[in-house]
Amino acid sequence: MSAYERQISGGTAPRRVVSLALLSALLCSTALIGASGNAAAFEIFGIKLWGSSEDEDADIVDPLRYAVTIEAPDADEDLAEKLENASALKDDEERPVSGSLG
Repeated sequence: MSAYERQISGGTAPRRVVSLALLSALLCSTALIGASGNAAAFEIFGIKLWGSSEDEDADIVDPLRYAVTIEAPDADEDLAEKLENASALKDDEERPVSGSLG
């Protein structure tokens, strides 16, 4: 370290401090990235906060598929479409349900 750098920084060169800080930040971030594997799904009280819920269908014994038809003979097409979009039963039509149903 030159005398000028010591005089300005009071003993430690500012460039050296910044470069050491950047190097340590790089090493820490590399260690964190390497240590983190695939995050597992987190479920509490039956609600998945994050993660995939695709494997739920694998646990269903004797799956039963169903079809939903919403008929509103006196309603206009716009109302019938809104009813289908609001229906939770229609929304879950692609997911199988338990075959025991009871």
